Amino acid sequence: MLARQLDATDTEEDIPLRGLTATSGALRKAMPGRKKLRTEIYRTDFDKIERQADLLEIAIIHASIGMNHYTPHGEAMMQLRKDLRKAVNVLGNRPADYFRHNGHMSPSESTMFAEIERKGRESLPEKTDE
Repeated sequence: MLARQLDATDTEEDIPLRGLTATSGALRKAMPGRKKLRTEIYRTDFDKIERQADLLEIAIIHASIGMNHYTPHGEAMMQLRKDLRKAVNVLGNRPADYFRHNGHMSPSESTMFAEIERKGRESLPEKTDE
């Protein structure tokens, strides 16, 4: 916790960070060198996220059974489900509006959707021991 309240007149130099000010040389020395960060998650991490998102979607479906969808709770659950699906699609390098069809599809449709999933998974980097 800070010893005093910060106000609008405080500058970056006035804000303490573990006893160091933002412009002190000690802070710059304490910060490690920059490491190149990845731009995509590993496939194994994505698989874990997708599995958990599927479980959460099932829980949302079960919770919304028999519920009026035009109430704040119902609308929030529907929006959460849509946002969750969109986020998982983006993480998996699939189109944001992609929807996995498990029902009746023609052979060409099922081939097309399988190809989208395969390309998305193959484009994710493999986790290597560093």
